[in-house]
Amino acid sequence: MQPSEANLKLFDESYKAVGPLRYQMAGSDCVPTTVVNALLFVTRKTLPQRLMRLIWGCSLDQRNGTGYVCSRILADVLDAWFKMSEDDGESQTLSEFCSRIKLGKDVSLKPNNPLLTTLNAGGAVCITTGNGGHYSLLHSHNQGKAFYGFDPTWPGARKRKVAMEFSNSTFGMANIVWTREELQIILEDEANQFIHLISPS
Repeated sequence: MQPSEANLKLFDESYKAVGPLRYQMAGSDCVPTTVVNALLFVTRKTLPQRLMRLIWGCSLDQRNGTGYVCSRILADVLDAWFKMSEDDGESQTLSEFCSRIKLGKDVSLKPNNPLLTTLNAGGAVCITTGNGGHYSLLHSHNQGKAFYGFDPTWPGARKRKVAMEFSNSTFGMANIVWTREELQIILEDEANQFIHLISPS
């Protein structure tokens, strides 16, 4: 499903502020790349270098990427940055944002769930996909029928043409779209019931 005019306006505004979202620079850095993309999309600001160092320093704790422990620590570090970095002399505090993790049954598309509440508030959600083995960004939806996001893995030859055409049509802000049913299937997998919410506080 193609994005609405409101979606496209949001994508255009974010693109003009921070440029297109980023792809992974290594084979297994989907967690830090997705978190950076979420921050760029939500804050529409260039990120402080000290914050970037913290994000990467909390990531890549396993051979094949970032595990659940450091993904949780990363969410806590971000929340501490938002709340306390001004006390450490950082002028770019991003203090109007918050970061938190939701697990298990809290991860759903039921009415008033944290995921939709976050998106409707102008936030973004880092979702676990691929049976717990991958991180992707979910940042907007079209009346709950289609959900738009960004997979940081550079697509293989078979998917590249479709993904890049969609990415180009959204100013580099989305390269994946899920129907409500497709997203529900992802979230019903217990291995994927770990999401990181980043939103205005």
